[in-house]
Amino acid sequence: MNLDGAELDILDWAMRHRPHWAKTAIDAWDENRLQALMPFVRSHYWSDRHSVNVFSVVGTAHPDYAGLTWEQFLRTGKRMSANQALLRSNPAYYFDTGVKHPSMLYISLNGKHWYVNGDGNHRTCLARFHFSRPNAQGFGTQTMVHGVTVDDYRVDWKLYDVFLKLKEAVRLRKEGEAVEGYRYHTGREDGPAWKIDRYDPQLRFIDSRGREHLLDHDGARERLARLGKPIKDLLRWLK
Repeated sequence: MNLDGAELDILDWAMRHRPHWAKTAIDAWDENRLQALMPFVRSHYWSDRHSVNVFSVVGTAHPDYAGLTWEQFLRTGKRMSANQALLRSNPAYYFDTGVKHPSMLYISLNGKHWYVNGDGNHRTCLARFHFSRPNAQGFGTQTMVHGVTVDDYRVDWKLYDVFLKLKEAVRLRKEGEAVEGYRYHTGREDGPAWKIDRYDPQLRFIDSRGREHLLDHDGARERLARLGKPIKDLLRWLK
């Protein structure tokens, strides 16, 4: 096989045939943002037998790797040399559908954009380049790593949007009112190696007389209208 083939070391191949995404920076997972959003989560899906498209992995929770490009991480990752050696000795590992050992952990707020949330940073990076090699040569269209562990949170973005507006309105009014997110656990579905917890998020509004009101989205919008002119949309990164 020529130098463009699978026999070429993955790092050498990446330097010769740089994928278009190689210079994309790895985003940083914001755990504080997740905690702020937790009262507005409608569902949380967990599984340790899931499959993830490595090309939809956009970031990591590891502070040493966030901000690097994928190419930089391939060249400088702390354990990249050892993982590249394992790739050379067992390339089929990345195509295997069994549970990954050690685990590969991913987290998402929408099931489309994933972040490495523990083990799996080096292997995710290697999988992107490893899958790109046969794809570039027309030998396959591999995108998925299988047998990984995921936490997928789905947020009620509309309720969160009106919460931000209510919170700002309360701040400006200075009438002793308060607003916070609140959610009820409504049930769970589960099976072997997976579960979905479902919630009913609402807002807890405390008026100027200290009375508590639980508001759904429509009720929150009505309350906002009573407080005055709606505030400009504060949810700049709604996806």
